[in-house]
Amino acid sequence: MKFVFYGLFIVVLSSFSVSTAHAKGGCVKGVVIDSLTEVPLLGAVVRIETTARGANVNKSGEFLITAIPTGNYFLTASLIGYLPSKIPVSIRDDDTLTITIPLRSQAVRASTIVVSASKHAQSVQDVPISISVVEAKQLQERNITKIDDALRYVPGVSMSRDQVSIRGSSGFALGLGSRVALLLDGFPMLSGDNGDMKFDALPFINVERVEVIKGAGSALYGTGALGGVVSLFTKEPTEELEVRIRAYGGLYTQPKYEGWRVFDSPPEEYGFDASAAQKFSNLSVTVSGGTKYDRSYRLFDDSKRWNFYTKLGYAFSEHTSLSGFVNAAGEDHANWVFWNSLDSATRPPTPKLPTDLDVRVNSQKFATALELKHFFNDEVFLVVRSGIYSTDFHNEGLADPSQAINSKATVFNSEAQLSAKLNRNLFLTSGLNATLNSVESAIYGTPKQSILSAYTQAEYSGLRRFIFTVGGRFDVEKTDSAEQNIQFNPKAGVSYNSPMGIQFRASMGRGFRAPMVGERFAALRFQGITVVPNLELLPEESWSFESGMSHEFDMGESPCSIDMSYFQNELFQLVEPVFILTGATPRIKFQNITRARIQGVELTFKSFISKIIGVETSLTLMNPRVYELDVPLSFRSPVLWYTKLYVPLGSGFEVQADYRFIARVERIDPQIEEVNSKLKVIPDAEARVATHVVDARLIYRLKESLDIPITLTLNGRNLLDYYYVEIMGNLAPTRSITLQIEANL
Repeated sequence: MKFVFYGLFIVVLSSFSVSTAHAKGGCVKGVVIDSLTEVPLLGAVVRIETTARGANVNKSGEFLITAIPTGNYFLTASLIGYLPSKIPVSIRDDDTLTITIPLRSQAVRASTIVVSASKHAQSVQDVPISISVVEAKQLQERNITKIDDALRYVPGVSMSRDQVSIRGSSGFALGLGSRVALLLDGFPMLSGDNGDMKFDALPFINVERVEVIKGAGSALYGTGALGGVVSLFTKEPTEELEVRIRAYGGLYTQPKYEGWRVFDSPPEEYGFDASAAQKFSNLSVTVSGGTKYDRSYRLFDDSKRWNFYTKLGYAFSEHTSLSGFVNAAGEDHANWVFWNSLDSATRPPTPKLPTDLDVRVNSQKFATALELKHFFNDEVFLVVRSGIYSTDFHNEGLADPSQAINSKATVFNSEAQLSAKLNRNLFLTSGLNATLNSVESAIYGTPKQSILSAYTQAEYSGLRRFIFTVGGRFDVEKTDSAEQNIQFNPKAGVSYNSPMGIQFRASMGRGFRAPMVGERFAALRFQGITVVPNLELLPEESWSFESGMSHEFDMGESPCSIDMSYFQNELFQLVEPVFILTGATPRIKFQNITRARIQGVELTFKSFISKIIGVETSLTLMNPRVYELDVPLSFRSPVLWYTKLYVPLGSGFEVQADYRFIARVERIDPQIEEVNSKLKVIPDAEARVATHVVDARLIYRLKESLDIPITLTLNGRNLLDYYYVEIMGNLAPTRSITLQIEANL
């Protein structure tokens, strides 16, 4: 493997002189503006089609693209909330073309550029799978401080603590084994011990967009992408200094039930974030940091966290660039697991020793990565990235050291990706990947896990309006004494853009998830239950099928978009915690127990009403079943419904409202119900209702009325103060009201 990487680096270095010798060409400069207001559109992306040339628009709406080879092209400009524009241009050597590009505002249009679907930039209309995009503007408006809160508003996605479930892929697992891959600028961010997501480790304030792939993504991303992929992309600096400062604070309301009130006054939450970014000639710099305190609505559940992030980028030439980031985060929080009982749902279990209430969990997360990009020419480019992601958890204030969960895990990851446009109609992406997980833990021991991978994907667009995609990935996984695991995960898909403007798509793919260290080696005793290891765990596997269509149209004078999908996921050898009731004490052992099938449909609709009121709604209907028993798959909801309304009031004011509905989980693990009836491990674990959550916010943008770059947001979450259970033994957040002040300088 190392010889392959050395060879790739030698190729890159040897190509510098060759590539720079062909830098001669023409230039395009200009400005991108709103077609009605003529306001410059910061954040727009301008590209030269069929080449790798492109640029981001600065605060003045200006852009500059250099070293464009002589020829005739289409110049494209895109920005979320606007219809993309395509303009023919003719480029000549040493000429500079100046152009103004007006974009028409169409907030409901779905057209945008995505990267994660195929590991290179392409229109979402050309992708054969379902993909949702959450833009930075949506994150800011909702006063979202962690990415997991943003995912709650994505069609077909539900959350259970830190578990992301895409179309029912995950249930209840208390932080073990994510079935969704998580990436930060292409770098994997799943922990090396539990394979779970640490959302507080992500630099939220720098995120430009979040792409969510629905369905098995292992053909490109390997283990962990069995249910889909969540990919975060950070903002690229412009030539002008961009400073963003945000401060927020608010209160939880007191519960209606006297038994749930644990504070004399409403508990508070507050935080502060700041970010600065600028491009200096060939050097780009981003620095950010923030902190948050949350007293919580539950007793002994307060938390303090901080985050620091910096990213540097340097362009050696028009063809070669190097970038790297350092991200560090920490959190100190109480050791809350589940409630004492439903009647006292904001209190943890009554401890045997008073000092148990002083137990806290202190955690640190650190990630650093380098990425080298080199364009051999406009049709061939290489990406090499390598980095480290470490997590460190330890208990403080333990009365019984045997209860320690101290665990340190380090993930080493390297990848080389070569992409080439072999001819006018054929695009090929291939890569090599190596991952090593190293763990030092009081409950897992000191195991190591290695994964070596190779993947390739071809896209062919030479048959009229069809685009065919086919690919696959080999993974070789080995964990200490466990047997070596070899996986091959193919994928195939087709998209068709009809002359009527309707896009049709169909795809299939295989996914897998190798058992994590935490599932194989966990050995501890907690609350009277013993967890025992299982070195014989087999990988989870899945087949994902989807067909769908999307269409953008005008209903009268109202622009609309609609997207419909049918999906079917076949799941094999799902890893679940199983109670063993024989013997003196109950035990838990992770085992492969379930073959399941999840069938469903998903509908998303966006439109304007009377040119003023915008509406977005999505409905996901699922039938998750255990195949052999023909009973509902545990911890999955059959209905997800999300609706958003937004009303511009003029003079910088806007009102937004969200409604989320999650149907009652039909079935939980029957073993848990049996254990609870005898041992009361989690009292009232079977308590569950449908979820009805209404959020609303009033936004005032002083920039639009007073020409001051400040936005005020009054944000109300769970306004109806609806009481529901997100995971067993956990009362979901009560009503909270926060005020956010944000300045973009």
